[in-house]
Amino acid sequence: AAEAECAAEDRQRRTRRSGGAGAEALVQMQTQLAQLRAKYMAMGSRCEELECNFGQNDFPERAAEMQRRRDEDFVQHEVRLSHASEELQSLQSELVQARSRCAEVRVEEMRLQAAADQDRQTVEQLRQHVRRSEATVAGLEAEARFLGLPEGTVTAARSAYS
Repeated sequence: AAEAECAAEDRQRRTRRSGGAGAEALVQMQTQLAQLRAKYMAMGSRCEELECNFGQNDFPERAAEMQRRRDEDFVQHEVRLSHASEELQSLQSELVQARSRCAEVRVEEMRLQAAADQDRQTVEQLRQHVRRSEATVAGLEAEARFLGLPEGTVTAARSAYS
């Protein structure tokens, strides 16, 4: 506003100096005043609209509604968190049980592996024993043939002892 006044005074001084150009300057000033008046009226209209909008302010209701929604969302998240926590505990319990069963299975697997190893050793020992027995029988049959005993005498004698 102060700048506009200074500019207007400056124009008036120039108009006085120029002499006949004063009427022209006056017309320009009237035009500028009309423009300022129009701007002032537009600003006043906008201010009235804003005043109306603030007069019909429903902000408290909207804020309360938003708070209610946030509270509902919070409760829903709390419920989901609670369910997730319960599910996590259940899964952890299942994991502990599965690990326990796994340990039991491993112990049983080791026991069965040891038994299988023992069975293989026993089978191998029995095979060796059978081979020795067969070698002994073959040697005895060869000796029986050499002595002239009838064939099958060693086998019959062997069957009698078994």
